[in-house]
Amino acid sequence: LAAAMSRVHRSDYFLRANHVDQAIREGREATELGPGDPRTHLALGLALARSGEKDEARIELDKATKLASVDVRFRNQEVRARQELERLNRN
Repeated sequence: LAAAMSRVHRSDYFLRANHVDQAIREGREATELGPGDPRTHLALGLALARSGEKDEARIELDKATKLASVDVRFRNQEVRARQELERLNRN
């Protein structure tokens, strides 16, 4: 799980630096290392949304909301994923 979280942080870093392709690669690696953690799917979903891959982003964000909804420790990730889903559905 530590390796997955490292990838989540790296994905966030690359996304903020506008290196979207690298953010997606890190996000995909994170989901492979931590498939049951909502933070990994949120990271990948956000990167995919930024790249314009809306359908795939929705899938990842939906996974993030479902995984996060069963554990209150992940409430922030659930809210963030839902916000991004709403934004994608408006556009």
